[in-house]
Amino acid sequence: MARYDDLDTKTIAMSAVLSSVILVILLLAGRALSYAWQHSYEEQVSAGARYTAAENEIAAQKSKLNETGQVQVAGEEGQPPTTRQVVPVDRAYQLLRTEFGSKPST
Repeated sequence: MARYDDLDTKTIAMSAVLSSVILVILLLAGRALSYAWQHSYEEQVSAGARYTAAENEIAAQKSKLNETGQVQVAGEEGQPPTTRQVVPVDRAYQLLRTEFGSKPST
């Protein structure tokens, strides 16, 4: 028979289970929040990243596409190198368009 000074085991068990569930929920929420912060930080860093070497290389390639001149092309095995004329891409497009536009279609 229970006395008035006995511990209430049902209340103790219920509070232990409830506090464990609340603790797990708080831990999972904290983990999800930290992953969200990390993801947003990585997006921010990658969006503002400067790739100077790559940008310089792209600028050099673009300027090379707009030059006129000659290029030395290595020949196949046993063949001497050949020299080719280089024109800007826009000019080559115009030349091809005029050449193919002037020929009659068959």
